[in-house]
Amino acid sequence: MASESEAGDYNIWYCDRFETGWNILKALGREINTDGYEFYPFLSNNDNLYFTATRSDGIWREDIFVSKLLDGIY
Repeated sequence: MASESEAGDYNIWYCDRFETGWNILKALGREINTDGYEFYPFLSNNDNLYFTATRSDGIWREDIFVSKLLDGIY
């Protein structure tokens, strides 16, 4: 199994954009990326991150989760 920072399962990744180009691709931390599958991310206008995931604490096979940005971390 791949770690949260390696490709191997469905995790959510991001890349910072600067005036001169793009930074390297990074996986979000273990708070978001688990051993389950996380996919279909959506960033709202208030910076909430909504995403679909298959997790043991979910109600169905695939559930929608939300994570709020606090001190620069989801």
